[in-house]
Amino acid sequence: MKKILIADDHYEIRELLKETLSDRDYEIHFAENGKNAVERAKETKPDIIIMDIMMPGRINGLEASEMIKSESTINGCKIIILSAKGRDKDKIKALKAGASAYIEKPFSPVKLLEKIESLL
Repeated sequence: MKKILIADDHYEIRELLKETLSDRDYEIHFAENGKNAVERAKETKPDIIIMDIMMPGRINGLEASEMIKSESTINGCKIIILSAKGRDKDKIKALKAGASAYIEKPFSPVKLLEKIESLL
């Protein structure tokens, strides 16, 4: 069973993503901030992380992505940035931080599922 970690500080987004993925055979895990995302990634070793950029705390989604990609036991996971930030420079920063894909909020659940399937 493939594992997906959802890292977003908004409960509603986490629940929407959980509902979007519920028809599939995924093991779902959650994180509320960047620090927690890194910790949960180390614990669960997900195949994919859906990561927000703007989260509370000292570690944002880009920093968390860089930390995950530098950790040898989990650096093979794919990271999809799901963010309200849509400027080209934000997308470039995300790719440099190790993201495999960038999807802007509001997002299409169908396109997100397609991206997940293509990365698995």
